[in-house]
Amino acid sequence: TLINNAISDLNASQAKYDLDSINSVRFDNLLKNGATTKLQADQAKTQFLSLASHQMRSPLTTINWNAEMLLQQHSEGLTDMQKKYIQELYNASKRTVQLTNALLTVSELELGTMPFKPEKLSLPKIAKRVLEDYDHTIAENKLKFKEIYSGDLPEIQTDLFLLKTIFHVLIANAVNYTPPEGTITMTISVDPTRTNTFLLTMTDTG
Repeated sequence: TLINNAISDLNASQAKYDLDSINSVRFDNLLKNGATTKLQADQAKTQFLSLASHQMRSPLTTINWNAEMLLQQHSEGLTDMQKKYIQELYNASKRTVQLTNALLTVSELELGTMPFKPEKLSLPKIAKRVLEDYDHTIAENKLKFKEIYSGDLPEIQTDLFLLKTIFHVLIANAVNYTPPEGTITMTISVDPTRTNTFLLTMTDTG
């Protein structure tokens, strides 16, 4: 009887172990399937952003081109109010292009399709070039934009498009959210605590 009971207990324990093993495998598969589904959803979202960004660029380019043509070559017959409206349309369109490019950059980085073309670049020169796109908005809102560059800034080896995108995002955020007559300060300096590292700081009153 003792032997039979021991065998019965052993069989029950083995059955419980087998059931636990099956449940563990099922739970593990569920986690793996969930992770795979999330990864697929993230990839689909990124691919959609990439496609949408590409599709948006074409009509935005057309709007920019026509608005620029009106302002530069056909402005003689326009009233001051019409010029103001076209200028606002042109500025808004350019900001939308910059946002679209930023979305495209993020999607390409996530998909691993972003080309990287390093070249020697001057941080102050690129910053000034990007800042020119916001001259009208800065003047219209009577903003004070201060630029502070360290004298010991060497040229850096990086991708021009990515660097301009970083400047566009930071400057656009500061310009768009600083109230009229506010102050924005952009500082670029060498990080004294880390080798080959630069500090880009944006401060504003927004």
